[in-house]
Amino acid sequence: MPIQTYALEPNGPLRLEISWAPNWTQFTVKLDGVEVGRVENKKALTAGQDFPLPDGSTLHVQLFTGLAAELAVLRNGQHLPGTAAHPETRLKNAFSLILLVGGFNFLTGLLALLFRWQVLVSMGIGMYQLGYGALLLALAYLTRRLSWWALLAAVVLLGLDAVLGLFIGPGQGSMMNFYSSIVRLMITFFVAQALPAVKQLQSRPSA
Repeated sequence: MPIQTYALEPNGPLRLEISWAPNWTQFTVKLDGVEVGRVENKKALTAGQDFPLPDGSTLHVQLFTGLAAELAVLRNGQHLPGTAAHPETRLKNAFSLILLVGGFNFLTGLLALLFRWQVLVSMGIGMYQLGYGALLLALAYLTRRLSWWALLAAVVLLGLDAVLGLFIGPGQGSMMNFYSSIVRLMITFFVAQALPAVKQLQSRPSA
């Protein structure tokens, strides 16, 4: 049974506990070890449920389904720190994905050019991957510093690379290339989810 714990405020103690059984049944919410709400099935959780908390605030839980299931947990309309839909979580995930793709391309491109490894050269890996990876690494750095334009540029580059991968290079039109492009499109989708999050983080009052 998955169990997740959250704080009600930034840097606060982990007081809220959420657990559920397979297929999002028996969804239970506890605060300081005391049950404050329960959702019996996935349909009800997808519709969204509100639970009053002892301090007078309202907790809202809702399951969103799509490419991947995402659970939203809000208190008085604000996403709890550490939850999937929180702006900082979205930014962190986008940064990690851009860094991962950029680092992988940069490393493989560098190895192909320096050591002329046949397995890499035969796949057409070389200067393009090196430059593409270096650019993504730079955009990842700027994205972490809340540059909305850098994140947008990364989304565009990732999307173009996924689409062009179907038509350019060895194995074009092959099923392996098709599945690779689908994975890259999914990565693009998850990175793009951070675009509104960056705007929200930029508008935060300075500490």
